[in-house]
Amino acid sequence: MATRSQYHHGNLRRALVVAARRYVAQGRLDWSLRDIAKDVGVSSAAPYRHFEDRDALMDAVAADVAEELATVLDAASAQCRGRPSIAVLARAYVKFAGERSREFRACAERGESSVAVLTPVWQKLADAWAQSARGAGGAHWLGARACIHGAAVLAAAGADPGDLDEALARLARVAG
Repeated sequence: MATRSQYHHGNLRRALVVAARRYVAQGRLDWSLRDIAKDVGVSSAAPYRHFEDRDALMDAVAADVAEELATVLDAASAQCRGRPSIAVLARAYVKFAGERSREFRACAERGESSVAVLTPVWQKLADAWAQSARGAGGAHWLGARACIHGAAVLAAAGADPGDLDEALARLARVAG
């Protein structure tokens, strides 16, 4: 059971997202908005001022996870000193998915909502691909993205990191 948060007339929307994300990270998928409200310390009606239903809160959780993933990619890119390396960014993406598997799946398995929240993340990868892929260019980007995202999904499912790393190394060689 999650502990009661320290929320007190602050940013309720953010407190609700954090509480729901904590439940997701713990593998609890059986929660309701009433559970989240109780955890945060507000009335059971309060979450409805920010979220129409549980699904809307899960969309906000997915967006929050995607924002964190984008920050991870920015940090990986900053370590490249110069142009971002698709290999470095792809490994960071897959590592995040493996280490934060429940949260990554909550972000990546929401259908159209996932595409919407992951598009800015994929754009960071696309930019690195464009700078890395001498000659492979945009025509191969969709396949590269499928490989990277597929490796992340496999990492989140518990696939062998060594096998995934080898696949990403091959992809990086294709890029240039």
